[in-house]
Amino acid sequence: MTLPHLTDEDVRRVPASVIVDALEAAARDPATGVHDPPRGVHGFPSGQLLLMPSWGGRHAGVKIASVAPDNPTVGLPRIQGLYLLLDAATLTPVALMDALELTGIRTAAVSAVAVRHLLPRPVERVAVLGSGVQAWSHMRVFHEDHLGVHFDVVGRDRAKAARLVDQALEQGIDASVASRENLVDAELVVCCTTARTPVVSRSDVASDAVIVAVGSHEPEAAEIANDLISQSTVVVETRPVAEREAGEVVQALAAGRIDAEDLIELGALVRGEAKPDSASSRIFKSVGMAWEDLAVASVVLEHHGQHC
Repeated sequence: MTLPHLTDEDVRRVPASVIVDALEAAARDPATGVHDPPRGVHGFPSGQLLLMPSWGGRHAGVKIASVAPDNPTVGLPRIQGLYLLLDAATLTPVALMDALELTGIRTAAVSAVAVRHLLPRPVERVAVLGSGVQAWSHMRVFHEDHLGVHFDVVGRDRAKAARLVDQALEQGIDASVASRENLVDAELVVCCTTARTPVVSRSDVASDAVIVAVGSHEPEAAEIANDLISQSTVVVETRPVAEREAGEVVQALAAGRIDAEDLIELGALVRGEAKPDSASSRIFKSVGMAWEDLAVASVVLEHHGQHC
């Protein structure tokens, strides 16, 4: 069997707004992801191997991804992988895809879906914590989806942050290197770090800011402090997954700072069943789910068929 192999460049050719629209439509459908098993996480001395199968619509699929924290020290991506897309009715493989760009853009695009419904208008300033793949993906997707005008990049390594800013400017995205003191001026704060302990607390951000956190799917890791979580409306992909994998949620629940029933699921937000108060802070905590990968892979294959 010879399968078409779609590369990271094929994924990049799909307009970001098309991918955001596809994920928004998937999130709106209550049936999305109902057949999906939990993420398979297998630990090895060098990192983790993740297995993420999904089924829905015309396709099924599975992503095999590796997470190797030390890879950047030898010039390799922290996250690598492949996606196998199948026909849903027969489970016949139809395409193989590189998963690095797919993972990056699906994470940013699902964040964009949440931001579309948490902010009534595009914002002037977006603060991005981090300077890696996810930081760049969020800047590109938010810019192309007209969610933000200027991006302040805050990173521990200012040289790396400066390189990300240069990359953004070359692509026509208005950006500058910033410091943590600039977070309070941002209407939208995006956490794209690998931090194990919180990097953002209540005093760091405006009282009505929207905060997106995408850095981890592990219950032991959290980018947002309990004092901010407890005073915010919290949106998650689904409650069961958030209670199992989202460190901010797991830790705040254990500390008695939030109640599980107060968590808003993304689908309810998109369908208009929940309307968070725009006068207070709102948080979208994403851990990444298999149905998101499937939705993006399906769109990429369709776009490839139309333009090749």
